[in-house]
Amino acid sequence: MDIDEIIFHWMPHDFKAINRPNTLDEARLVVEKNLEVSCLAINKHNSRYTFNEILNRRGACLNRSKNVFFNIRKIIKNNRIDIEDQKFIFHFKGDACSFKYGFPILANSRNINNPNITLWPLCEKKNIIFHDEINKYLKNPDGLAWENKSSQFIFRGMNSGNPFSCVQYKWDTERNSRCDLLLEYLKLPEVLKALVDIGFYRLYPTHLKFYSYKLPDALRAMVSIGLNLLHPNHSRFDFTKNKIHYLENEFLKNLKDGKTLYDLQSEIELVVKYIKPPIRMKELLKYKYIFCPEGFDCSSSLCWVLASNSLAIVPPFHYENSVISSKRLKPYVHFLPIKEDYSNLGEVIQWAINNDGECKEMVRNANNYMRHFINKESMLLVQKTIVEKLLC
Repeated sequence: MDIDEIIFHWMPHDFKAINRPNTLDEARLVVEKNLEVSCLAINKHNSRYTFNEILNRRGACLNRSKNVFFNIRKIIKNNRIDIEDQKFIFHFKGDACSFKYGFPILANSRNINNPNITLWPLCEKKNIIFHDEINKYLKNPDGLAWENKSSQFIFRGMNSGNPFSCVQYKWDTERNSRCDLLLEYLKLPEVLKALVDIGFYRLYPTHLKFYSYKLPDALRAMVSIGLNLLHPNHSRFDFTKNKIHYLENEFLKNLKDGKTLYDLQSEIELVVKYIKPPIRMKELLKYKYIFCPEGFDCSSSLCWVLASNSLAIVPPFHYENSVISSKRLKPYVHFLPIKEDYSNLGEVIQWAINNDGECKEMVRNANNYMRHFINKESMLLVQKTIVEKLLC
């Protein structure tokens, strides 16, 4: 993937068309109408730039917008980008932006069927030009050769996205739950099961944060049995009654056809048994094979696994970000594919074991794909070009 392809991936269409805000009042109206959108207004007068941030202070992750705007201001000033009239750059601070406006909105990720979003690296800190997960990787790059890694398969993460296999959120009807990976793992014969390590370090939604690896096993078991999501009138654990009502109502609206809250409770109690401590990136990279399922949007781990000497195992793409391109990342070329519902888990494991050379070649291809995304000069050029296009 060369520089021109990255630019086309981030901003694949012409935004000169319709409905672009022309005044501060129009820009404020866009921000007021959209919970997670903020705006950077840019003026240039007598070779001097002025910037005005219109920040939507509702919700979380506001620093993402602040950091993106900080970096864009720096790009504009350092490159003395020419600006005619007042210009506006909008940023969506959440996950999986689905807005479809006739003007550019920057976002960390988008649905693969929504090319109206201009991609920008996730910025949790200022002065970061790489995607946040790439930046973490570059601080501790993989120094372990393929041949020296453990021939095991690992997943460690949250159950983000559709939180359980019996739940299907209305806004996420195409994807299976990460918990399906656990359920398929439990069906494996013992000889294959011994090669796999599946674990959740915390359960989502955040109302279930008491299901955490930090809790002792005995307390987790007590909470799992005593709290009992199906019986909100239970006299114990009164301090969580409101949360129980909320969860019951929330899940009732989103259970798959034929599923009940009893199915949900059984799955929660099963998943709790697989809550394990999180593993640092450095430790994860001791494994040859790393499962990279999507969560709220793209798999965050996929960004750095592709740059490492380990092989990513990836279900079908539904989202993409500034690194992950659904059109340019190819199965059996850059990663090892697995079905959406993980029903071919055993076959994938067996194929990987029997085709070590092909797996190593995929790792080489993935590293080559990532070379521009971990190169400072390349990323600065891409970002400068995108900002110029946004302001034209």
